[in-house]
Amino acid sequence: MKHILFCIVLTAFALTWAADEEPAVAAHYKKAVLLRDQNDVAAAIEEVGKGIALNPQEEEWLAKSEVLSAELYLKQGALTSAEVTARQITLLYPETEFATEAQKLLEEINRLTEEESVQAE
Repeated sequence: MKHILFCIVLTAFALTWAADEEPAVAAHYKKAVLLRDQNDVAAAIEEVGKGIALNPQEEEWLAKSEVLSAELYLKQGALTSAEVTARQITLLYPETEFATEAQKLLEEINRLTEEESVQAE
């Protein structure tokens, strides 16, 4: 009986400790933000991509990472990648703050695309 009680207490402690741990995707996200702030956009894209690929179960951090990824693509001038990512966000996370941010990015992408078209003429 003592052994079973000990196991239950140990399991509860382990679950509480694990719940307090930050998911790995958060660490990748934060490192990507730091790299972006240091103007190392290529490394930031790589870092945020790692977090997305390795942690698909963390929906909130994943959504934040996708938005950051779209912003980074835009900053790099990769309009097509930024647009695809932003559209994906609006489909995967409809009616969320992430979809709202993605919609703003899509508007900026459209504006930049129109400017490029005018300059090309």
